[in-house]
Amino acid sequence: MSDRPDMAAPVVLDRARPDIRQFAAQAKLPGLVFLALLGLGLLDPRIVSSGNLWNIASQTSYLALFAMAQTMVLLTRGFDLSLGFTVSLVSVISAMVMTGTGDMPILWGIVAGLGVGLLIGGLNGFLIAGIGINPLVTTLGMANIVMALASTVSGGFPVPGIPEAFTDSLAEGRLIGIPVPILFAALCFALLFLVLRFTCSAAACI
Repeated sequence: MSDRPDMAAPVVLDRARPDIRQFAAQAKLPGLVFLALLGLGLLDPRIVSSGNLWNIASQTSYLALFAMAQTMVLLTRGFDLSLGFTVSLVSVISAMVMTGTGDMPILWGIVAGLGVGLLIGGLNGFLIAGIGINPLVTTLGMANIVMALASTVSGGFPVPGIPEAFTDSLAEGRLIGIPVPILFAALCFALLFLVLRFTCSAAACI
């Protein structure tokens, strides 16, 4: 019998173990924001009051939606310069439909806005993925087109007469004590997390 030890089993790395350095690198920006908020709160306690924090969270929930949409584009090595102008056109069309006559104007206004957004996004996707036009050229051109359409349709003025039910229920409404925009942004974040967690790997996205 040979005294040579058996060949050692292959070492399996524990990829589930968190990397402290990676965690520290990812926590830099949130940490700096927290320290800045803490410092401002010491100067003026009203800044960290519950009402002001809810107000900040409600206002930034819209930016969070933009960031989530742009994240999906960036993960596929692209970018969308027309996003902000698309939101402007969607807002104008939705408001104009809501201020019109007919049954359920709020519902039809939301449907019209979603339809416009899907149309512009689908056209961008067709031009980029279908025809092969550079994303910079496509979205920059689309941004100018959409901006012109929004200005033309609205006449360059805000659309008055939006139903109060829409503002009270969605823009300023609360559910279980939490503003509706925050809940909607949290729901979209959860859906985005599930999509990226279970349908996309780093190698597949990048």
